Amino acid sequence: MKFPSEAKAVVVTVCYGEKQEWTSRKEAIEFFRQGVIECDTGSSECSRYMKILTDLMMGKSVCTDEEDECD
Repeated sequence: MKFPSEAKAVVVTVCYGEKQEWTSRKEAIEFFRQGVIECDTGSSECSRYMKILTDLMMGKSVCTDEEDECD
């Protein structure tokens, strides 16, 4: 039996090298969506948030701000 404190992360994000584990994909999407809204359009920060947001919406379990090498 699993207790709530032992819940596994639903998704992991890595932004600016900082790893964060989320137990709710919906919360992660909302966080990065808000980041995209609040940052300057065309900035590197906006690009990073948009990359992670796109990965989250595609259903990936690990989402990073780095470009995929095999795209």
